[in-house]
Amino acid sequence: MEGYKKWIGFGFRISISIAILVYLFYRIDWQDVPQKVQGADYKFIVAALFATNIAIIISALKWHLLCKQTSNITFWESLRWYYMGFFFSNFLPGSIGGDAMRIYYSSKRMGVANSVASITVERVFAGLALVLTAIIGFIGVSGLGKFSSQVWILAVIFVGLYLVLFNRRIINFMITRFGKSVQGFYQTIEQYKAQKLLLVKLLIYSMAFQVCFVWITDLLYRALGEEVSFIYQLAFVAIISAITMIPISMNGLGVREGSYSYFFAMIGIAEATSITVSLLFYLIVLIATSPGAIFWLIYKGKVETEA
Repeated sequence: MEGYKKWIGFGFRISISIAILVYLFYRIDWQDVPQKVQGADYKFIVAALFATNIAIIISALKWHLLCKQTSNITFWESLRWYYMGFFFSNFLPGSIGGDAMRIYYSSKRMGVANSVASITVERVFAGLALVLTAIIGFIGVSGLGKFSSQVWILAVIFVGLYLVLFNRRIINFMITRFGKSVQGFYQTIEQYKAQKLLLVKLLIYSMAFQVCFVWITDLLYRALGEEVSFIYQLAFVAIISAITMIPISMNGLGVREGSYSYFFAMIGIAEATSITVSLLFYLIVLIATSPGAIFWLIYKGKVETEA
């Protein structure tokens, strides 16, 4: 029955992705997409592929800062697990589905509590950086204005996560309510909180990742002959990143394309162009994270041999 439910969920998310893409292609002349790809300046696409790998390395560095606080984990291990997680997130719900893969393999070296704590804190700081990036972008455009509601929603989500992790009263309630199942998790969080410099570094790395993420989009628009204000991209890409985290489609496929076409149409970018950029983005991430499949096959074989 459990496996049956998973297949239903999988089919539902695939259906959502396909339905949105069909709708989007119905709105535009679908032939515009391959034509735009054929006419693209491929040096920008290659540069985007390079920037994607830089973003992955930045993320792995950020996560490694947390991993090494509780375990003797090398950066190579963190990078390998991050590639594995990124690769599998291409086929899982939302844009953070690969975290389960990271938890599964890293917990064999770090323990479940340390693994979950490190990834959760990493995601919280990624959320903070995302909110800050969006606010900077919207203020740079023309003040918060009509986009203030989106920014406040992001801020509320982040504050909620922050309180669950760092508020003493909520922590005590969680430990009282769930006991040992969360006590190890919060002990790890306490180790992180004691190191202020560590938290500052996490925020810096998280902001660098967000800027790098926007850089990839900028390169893809340039590949299609469009020069889009970077400050607008800071605002829009942050919001789009948050939307694609909602696990209603396969790695945000369809949801991301619809979001790109909607937001960038506000500043006069043709929907076909934005949809093409989004699809290229997905393809580039798939290619850039493909080493994760190789790492997984090697690591899986090693684990099975040791077992």
